[in-house]
Amino acid sequence: MKPWLIPFIGLIIAGCTPHNIQSTSNSKMDDRPTSTHSNERSGYSPAPVEKYSEHQYIKDCVKQATQDKFLDDALACLDTLTSALSFPDNVDADFRRIQLMVEWNRITDISEAENLLTVFPDHALAPDLNLTLSNWYLQHGNVSQALTALESILKHPKSTEMIKVKALDNGVEMIAQASNLSAVRWLLVVAQQQPEFRDDWLGLAAQTSTMETLEQLANSGDLNEQMAPFILMMARQHLILNQMEEVAQINAWVEQYLPSTQINRTLKSWLNQKNDTVIEVGVLLPLSGAYSQYGQEALRGIRMAISKQLIAGNIHLHIEDSGDGSASCIAAYQRLIGKRVDWVVGPLLSQHVEALIPYLNPHIPMLALSSDSRLATQHPALFIHNLSHTIQAQFMAEQAWDRGARKIVIIQESDASFEKESSAFANTFIKLGGEISMQLRLAHQVDNRLELQTLRRETDDALLLSELSEDLFLLSPEINMTIQVPVNFDAIYIVAYGKKVAALAGQLAYLEITNTPIYGSDRWQDHHLQNDKGRYLGNARFIDIPFPNGDDEKTLQVRHDYKSVWGEKYPLGKLFATAYDTMNIVTFLATRQHVTKERAIRALMSSEGFPAITGHLSFDRDGVGHKRFNIYRLKNGQPQQVH
Repeated sequence: MKPWLIPFIGLIIAGCTPHNIQSTSNSKMDDRPTSTHSNERSGYSPAPVEKYSEHQYIKDCVKQATQDKFLDDALACLDTLTSALSFPDNVDADFRRIQLMVEWNRITDISEAENLLTVFPDHALAPDLNLTLSNWYLQHGNVSQALTALESILKHPKSTEMIKVKALDNGVEMIAQASNLSAVRWLLVVAQQQPEFRDDWLGLAAQTSTMETLEQLANSGDLNEQMAPFILMMARQHLILNQMEEVAQINAWVEQYLPSTQINRTLKSWLNQKNDTVIEVGVLLPLSGAYSQYGQEALRGIRMAISKQLIAGNIHLHIEDSGDGSASCIAAYQRLIGKRVDWVVGPLLSQHVEALIPYLNPHIPMLALSSDSRLATQHPALFIHNLSHTIQAQFMAEQAWDRGARKIVIIQESDASFEKESSAFANTFIKLGGEISMQLRLAHQVDNRLELQTLRRETDDALLLSELSEDLFLLSPEINMTIQVPVNFDAIYIVAYGKKVAALAGQLAYLEITNTPIYGSDRWQDHHLQNDKGRYLGNARFIDIPFPNGDDEKTLQVRHDYKSVWGEKYPLGKLFATAYDTMNIVTFLATRQHVTKERAIRALMSSEGFPAITGHLSFDRDGVGHKRFNIYRLKNGQPQQVH
């Protein structure tokens, strides 16, 4: 035992002997003796006893374990307090003791922790113990039990907002490792506990769930009216892809467990609807010239979407070549309008979209595939859907804000093509209320430590540095010492390719910028992130678009259908998938929702959004498409999805 702790333990024992314990539950240890000599010898100076409480003694014990690593002493201290204190303080000490044992893997029987939670489920320290338990369960391969512990935190009446955020963060990462049923159950609980974000969580549950999972929920009797929005979202997801057998099966479960309800009537109407109306869809793509290969790829996506529709005979495609120039694109658009089309998909090039804006018919929605989303704000009938790095940057800015970042540094390579991504992140983060502490543009060289040193110097916590410098001068004015203090920002956004990111992570660590969250787009995915080998990118979060290489059910099906038609002749890319998703939305709204013209424009801005193989899509009031991208981290040197 460490010498300084002897008087502290002696103090507790002396004050906790049976003749000193009061019969009332609110007794204080005001009459405990102190040993001035012992305190001077150990260097440990507790507060005067008359100001000490049982809670302060418990905190001091825990502090020694977490800050000084004197775990055995801390556990002995808490064990003594558990035996000596009266109720309820002895229970507080027991909670802290068991939490430390679980945290440091000192517990031999986890049932001791579980029993304590069973006996005192409403205790104020139960959320802290459950958070520690969830990590223990995860380390021992029990993801389902880990999620259950996090669920208890979200439901607990005494959980603080901070611990709820931790539970949500941990849970979102865990569901990628959980069974589909456990993941969906957890997401449904979160939706109930967070009513302000209910639709977002339900949408993620519907996106995660499979038909097998829904069947398991039905067979276990879990389908109830509270789950109706989730069931409807899942059915709508299959309806958009025209998977009517799945819609019929969902309706059969609803008939059995939720008969004569609104969701039952809605599903029946979807199944029984008949549509004899012919929908005229204009397609405007560069099918000749320098960009023809991209236009042809997008056209294959549109044709694939049409081929999956059972009522494809009611959809007439009118295909026009936009060519290379703006004049040819305007002429092609006007030909489509002359054919009285109800919708227009395309164009692809941003310069074509910009040239068309003065000529757009305000009653006919146009869904462009341009990379410049800002153009959508210039006309009410214009909507833009893409997977550009600017859209990804906006999404990651929202993610960083939601995870508590308020000050962020942006690091980018000095390349003009990276400017739009940097600006998109900065503008979105500032609109949310955040601050860009610094924007650093790096020279094209391997070693950027000198430039990063500028970042370190200009973002040090100035107030803390000033206080420490003053203290150092007063204590030892003759010592010349460089003080390294924490940086005064919360996260970093890096605009670079993966090879550069891996190198920068090591250089940042060299300057003692570690344990800081780092965010990025799918630009990182050039197979060089693994060069880090798990050393410095443990806190990194980045986007990856699983299509076409993902192994989820929908991606596998589309990949199979594509190869059955085109084989290996044309590579399968993200532009194909973007056009495929866009055409699915058009056919859903036109043939299932029966909307055209102004009603179609309003329907595109539905808050529910639309499921898509490239990530859930929703359009804002300006017509800008926003994606719900998959987020990844590096674990054991390999990308792992964390939703």
